[in-house]
Amino acid sequence: MRFLRTVILVLFCITAAIFGVYTFNEIRSRDDEAPVITSETDELFVSVNATREELMQGLSAMDNKDGDVTDSIVMVSSSYFITGTTVKMTYAAFDASNNVGTYTRKVTYTDYISPRFTITSPLVFTSHSNPDYLAHVSAYDVLDGDITSKVTLIAQDSTYTDSDTRTIPMVFQVTNSVGDTAEVYVNADQVTQETYNRPAPALNDYIIYTTVGEHPDYRDNIAGIRAGSKVRGFDEDYYTKDQISVDSSRVDTAEPGSYSVTYILTNDEGEIMGSTYLYVVVMEEGQ
Repeated sequence: MRFLRTVILVLFCITAAIFGVYTFNEIRSRDDEAPVITSETDELFVSVNATREELMQGLSAMDNKDGDVTDSIVMVSSSYFITGTTVKMTYAAFDASNNVGTYTRKVTYTDYISPRFTITSPLVFTSHSNPDYLAHVSAYDVLDGDITSKVTLIAQDSTYTDSDTRTIPMVFQVTNSVGDTAEVYVNADQVTQETYNRPAPALNDYIIYTTVGEHPDYRDNIAGIRAGSKVRGFDEDYYTKDQISVDSSRVDTAEPGSYSVTYILTNDEGEIMGSTYLYVVVMEEGQ
């Protein structure tokens, strides 16, 4: 019996010793230290079209066990603009033990401009319809691409001119991934079916962007004659381009803001047949 107890004790001591050695080696070989990312510069200046390689330039990563792990660096997040067109961009590097090291630096976009809207049809709808005011409105951003799905509208109190006609002031808004919100002030007109079908000027674009001091050629934007949802060129209609007058008196190209230009179609007797609005957004240089 004493011999058996001695054998058990010896086996226990051997097992404990083996376990202790294993635990010691495990602790000694454990890698809990994350890679360290360094950069040649604390601020990077790039185009909005910068490639992944350009966004990674100047970065390197070293790990205490794996050595150079620069190839593992990825961009993990970008902040809203912190000032001007500068964001904080965060990068991460990984080692073989899945430890993660991070680094954040400033990235400035040198050719950034705010999101811009496109309107491909006049904002005129029949009185008794249930209009989709955003059906012909889209938005594009130089960083995010097509952001039409993010466009929202704020409708203000409408102005009634008679029982079947009203003008609804609206604001189209869109915000991109860096927190820049663009907006444009427009009017949506609900009219009678008869008014909707009357001939009016058709335009190539129903919103344009220009910069302070520039003077767009508004007549160059005339595309033809619109009646309802159909557009015809002048060679297919009784009207000529000369019968369309342009009133741009409300546009102040010296002051940033949203403005409107009115295109008016008259017949041979001088009677006004219909009108169309062009929205003009005047921006500071580089916006």
